[in-house]
Order: sequence, then C-alpha cells, then structure tokens
Amino acid sequence: MAKAVVTTELPDVTQPEVEPVAKVEVAAGAPEAEKVVSIKWDLSKWMPRDMMDAWLEIGNEIQTFVTERLHDDVETQHKLLHCTTPGEALHIQTEFCQRAMSDYRAEMGKLYEMSRTLMSPAA
Repeated sequence: MAKAVVTTELPDVTQPEVEPVAKVEVAAGAPEAEKVVSIKWDLSKWMPRDMMDAWLEIGNEIQTFVTERLHDDVETQHKLLHCTTPGEALHIQTEFCQRAMSDYRAEMGKLYEMSRTLMSPAA
C-alpha cells in the first residue's frame, strides 16, 4: 500500500523572493502519532564551500584541542596517583593549572583567528 506524501515548503522569511530553504514531508492520512516528518535542508545557496571548509577546520581544531587536554588530564592524574608527598601533589596540580590556562588562552586565540575567516569576505 503506497502512502501519499504531503509536501509543505518553508519559505525563507529573510529573502521573500527566494526558493524555500527546507521542505517538510508528512505522510498524508496517517494518525498523528504515526506521521513521519522529514526535513530536507538545502543550504548550498547560503553556505559557500569556503565557509563550510572554515567550519570544518574549526570543528577539527576543537576536537584536537579537547583530545590533547584529556590526554594531559589523564597524565596528571597518573602523576598524582604516584606522588608521595603533599608538596609533590601541590606542585603537580599547580603545573597542571598553569598548562591548562596557557593552553586555553592559546586555543582561544587560534579559534578567534579561524573565526575571522567566517566573518570576512573571501579574498
């Protein structure tokens, strides 16, 4: 048994004379609980390749940073588990906090520079 599909187009309200950005498909005649909503996005007009590449680079940078920070966290915990004096533990924690602040500061600078490519027109 074939299901009829009702297509509703959602207009982009910021650009009144432009084709719809998304299409919503809902199975016709189905009970409310069984209706399937499928949204198909077409952002190719709004997101040029350069912008998409910049977002992917930013995402990759964030993932790399988080991985490095987690590695440092585990390494610090390992050192703490093997230290023998309170002074040694304090020294390990102090070094960890200093590295973390330095790493976060550097990362924010990188992300700021990377995000500038999203805000400025391509050269």
